[in-house]
Amino acid sequence: MSSSLTKKVLGSAMVFAGLLTPSLVAAQSVTRVDASRLSCQALQGVIKDKGAVIVKSRSLISGNRLSERYVSRRGFCDVGQYIQYRTVATSDVNSCSVKLCSERLNSRPSR
Repeated sequence: MSSSLTKKVLGSAMVFAGLLTPSLVAAQSVTRVDASRLSCQALQGVIKDKGAVIVKSRSLISGNRLSERYVSRRGFCDVGQYIQYRTVATSDVNSCSVKLCSERLNSRPSR
């Protein structure tokens, strides 16, 4: 393999690796919080500051522990998803409003 071809191949590989690195780091550095240890205002503040946060909470209906990803805006959702509002229990209130990415339901039946 010629030296210029080797440089092009290695350069392309480095660019490709550079594109992957931010997404891998982002996936590993997701903030996780326990809603029962934060006030509603503090929880909403963390979500706003971080953009997306994994929140552990307890279901008010079943009592089961839940972990869901809440976001500050739609830009943190995947393509085709939309914002759905939910409430979670925090240390000070039982219904703190947060945003969740959700799949859009198809309004037409599939054939």
